[in-house]
Amino acid sequence: MSVHVISAFSRKEDADRIRSVITRSGIARAEVCTSGAGILQASDRIDEAIIVCGWQLRDMTCIQLFEQMPESFRMILIASSAVLDADLPEAIIRLPVPLRSRPLLDAIDEVSRQMIRLRRKRRPPAVRSAQQTEEIRRAKELLMERHHITEEEAHHYLQKTSMDSGTNMAETAQMILRLME
Repeated sequence: MSVHVISAFSRKEDADRIRSVITRSGIARAEVCTSGAGILQASDRIDEAIIVCGWQLRDMTCIQLFEQMPESFRMILIASSAVLDADLPEAIIRLPVPLRSRPLLDAIDEVSRQMIRLRRKRRPPAVRSAQQTEEIRRAKELLMERHHITEEEAHHYLQKTSMDSGTNMAETAQMILRLME
C-alpha cells in the first residue's frame, strides 16, 4: 500500500528502529523525525501520513502534535500502559510497550486501509463517457442472458465485483466483456 509513515520519537535510535521494522516489512515507506515541528513541516510536502510515535517528542507531547496535525494524518502511539490508560483522544491508536513487530504492522495496515477508504469517498465521482456507459449496458445484458438474472442483479454483480477488485464499473464491465464474449 502506498502509505507514508513517520517514525517519531525523541530519541533518534528509537525512531530508526521503528522505521527499520516498517520498511523491512514492505508495507510502507517511512521516515524519521524527532520533533513535532519536524512532522508539521513534513505535512507541507506530504498529503497524508501515519505517525508512529512515543508520548514525548523533543518539543511537544503526542497530544499537542495530535491537536496540530492535519486531518489527513493518523497517529499510532507506542507507550506504557499508564500513558495508554490516560484520557487520550479516541482517534489515537494505542500500542503498549514492549512493542512487538506484528501488532505494529497490523495497526499500520489497518489504518492505511481506512485512509484509502476515506480517500476514495472524498474523490469526486467519475464522469462516464458514452462508450463506458455502453460497455456497462452490454456487460449487464450479457450477464442477464448467460446467468438468467434481472438487470438489478446484473448491476449489483457489477458493483460488487468492481468494489472487490478495486476497479471502477467501466473497467469491470470491460473485463466481463473480454471474458464472456
